[in-house]
Amino acid sequence: MTTEQEPRNTINEAQWDALCKLRLLSSEGRQKTPSTQALREVLVDGVAVQQSAKNHGIHRQAVYITLRKSREAQATAKVLAEVEAI
Repeated sequence: MTTEQEPRNTINEAQWDALCKLRLLSSEGRQKTPSTQALREVLVDGVAVQQSAKNHGIHRQAVYITLRKSREAQATAKVLAEVEAI
């Protein structure tokens, strides 16, 4: 039986804004979607995925999917950050 991990750390507002820019979640419309609100709740406020999904009326799998996409964006940003200059 596999156990799905909860995020270990929270991020601050500047990091949230940067993630939203990377994931194209910065628009007012995207910020209002249940999945983006749940993602913010998990990453910034430290709410558990299951609870956040319940709070926003979505399936927990939707939250895990957006978390996976966010981790992929973070990994891509780390690769780019290693470049001296473009």
